[in-house]
Amino acid sequence: MEHRQGGTLAKYPGEERVLLFRSDQAGAIAKIVFSSSPVLDPSDDDSSKKHYYCCQPPHNMDERQIITIAANATVHVLFVKDTYRGFNLGGLLFGLCVTHLRDRYGNCNPIDSGVKNRPSAGISSIRCRLDAEEDIRRHDKLVHFYEHLGLRKKRRAKANFIHNNDGETYRRIPMTMDLLLSPLEQGISNCNETCISAAAAAYSSFLPALLVSASGERAKVLDNRSIVSWWIVECQDGNIELRTTDGRMLRSDGDGRCRLVPVPSSPCATSASSDSFRLLRVSDMLDKVMYDREEEQSCIQENLLLQQQQQQFCALTKEKELWMIRSSVYDTFMGMTCDHDLVFSEKASFWQADENFCLTHTSDSPARRQHHRRMWMKQSVEYVTFLHERYSAFDLCCRTIDEALDLTKHLPANPFSVSSRRRGEHETNTERRTAGSSLPSVRTFLFHTAELARKEGHPDWVQFVALIHGLAGAMTCLRASSSGGSVVPDEVEGDDFDWTIYVDARVMGCETSKTSTFAEFRHLNPDEGDTRYNTPNGLYREHVGLENVLLSWTSSDYMYCMLKHNRVVLPKEAYAILKLFPLVDWHTRGKHISLSSENDEELKLFVADFYELFQRSQDKVLSAGGANNELSDKECRDLWTNHYSLIAKKYGAGDILKW
Repeated sequence: MEHRQGGTLAKYPGEERVLLFRSDQAGAIAKIVFSSSPVLDPSDDDSSKKHYYCCQPPHNMDERQIITIAANATVHVLFVKDTYRGFNLGGLLFGLCVTHLRDRYGNCNPIDSGVKNRPSAGISSIRCRLDAEEDIRRHDKLVHFYEHLGLRKKRRAKANFIHNNDGETYRRIPMTMDLLLSPLEQGISNCNETCISAAAAAYSSFLPALLVSASGERAKVLDNRSIVSWWIVECQDGNIELRTTDGRMLRSDGDGRCRLVPVPSSPCATSASSDSFRLLRVSDMLDKVMYDREEEQSCIQENLLLQQQQQQFCALTKEKELWMIRSSVYDTFMGMTCDHDLVFSEKASFWQADENFCLTHTSDSPARRQHHRRMWMKQSVEYVTFLHERYSAFDLCCRTIDEALDLTKHLPANPFSVSSRRRGEHETNTERRTAGSSLPSVRTFLFHTAELARKEGHPDWVQFVALIHGLAGAMTCLRASSSGGSVVPDEVEGDDFDWTIYVDARVMGCETSKTSTFAEFRHLNPDEGDTRYNTPNGLYREHVGLENVLLSWTSSDYMYCMLKHNRVVLPKEAYAILKLFPLVDWHTRGKHISLSSENDEELKLFVADFYELFQRSQDKVLSAGGANNELSDKECRDLWTNHYSLIAKKYGAGDILKW
């Protein structure tokens, strides 16, 4: 940001301009041009007041006359390039202009009339004027923007219509703002003609930003209205402050709550306050978060060497950076609730930044991206066929549904929020808290999903599917069968891809949809270059039916096969939900219509409804305060005994099942 006064390019007496630049590009991206001077306000017809607009009043001034000094200011240009509109850069520049005018004329020395008992006077008011010039088709859009800044249409002024040579019609609407200075602002000594430079210095390094949820909703602070735009302002020590365009800044407390407080007059300099934060830029090449950039780079190099040795270097060619915002006092991370409120918690929370300064809160994390990268690398037609053959015997162990549920109490429902501990390793309560894994377990998530279905009046078979759809995760906890043999087969025991963790499914053996989750990694898949699989139908005849296609191997697909093998008599709608709800490309994004049958289309509504239920349960249970949702052993036992065991028996799943 740069403040200029006068110069050869100035067109108006006393002209000043503030220009905003990008540090990596030439030319200003926004500017405001204005001028001001102490002048008579012609709109004031009050004859009882005498107005003097010079530093020395006339010697014959009557003592009873009220002395008022006013100033006029005109904004000649307020411009923001099209690419950078929507971040309230114009509001920022206008706010700096108003602050500058207040400081300049509030700092003028009071008039010394030389008459005893005569009141001194400084500048008491500033009238700021600008013209709103807008295309007549914009329907007062620009006028409303200026009204939001505090301006109003000038009384008795008429809009002037301007016909541009491009054939468009514009109108010029005079607008004004009166800035009344308080007695404390009047008569302050040490007039500083370059006071705006201090304000510009405070914004010498900043980013205009939008903070939005994954669905595009603007961030809120508690019950305040949504904040249109933010400024990420860099402090002298490298920390940042989050400011709004109306002169406030974000502050966090030790309980995770946020509030907006006025911006201090002096530029930020130290991080030892609850309103400064550390911006962490995290590479998605890491399985765990590094809080030190040098440590992170060192770990990346080690990973690269290891991957080269394993001939998997291609998997790391798509690096992506995620952002974390950490409190410099409480070491907590900024996230967003399902109601779009900003909060701080010990749970690591990530943001995606794009080239347009938009920060989107995301469930993404380096570990999640690693997992999906591995999924795309592993899940080929050959790999999925092998897993079907390996698990089709269901000879790994014998367990009841409630025994499997008890095993999953040791698994975090969101393993990507936990540190580098391998999924399935048992943790003490202390370890769970210190590792950041005080998150709900898989068992808790399954019971909450089933209870949500029950509360909303879904049939009992939907409640049962909600309870068991993720139970394949129990297999990661089983290290020995009752006979002492290995439960996890040798061929996949050392595999670094855990297929029991939920991911969206996709159809194998046909062209990959570009809308698939993490489709950016599809080039890593072994099937991508196979000519047999690069057509919309691939291996399948048209309308073959989704029950007859090969899907990527997931926890719900395993449970579908396992229940079929154990002859559990669920309705066809329940089996369709269990198999197809992870196939988001089909039931939500409208893909694979050429493969689905009429029967599939009839069942799509059931599948899509369950997926929506699943998503809402995730949002509620895995939110920032989700750790409070953890169910005790007694609560789970009561739910199973009093309700869900009856449903299991009804459909033939109440006894020991083969896994």
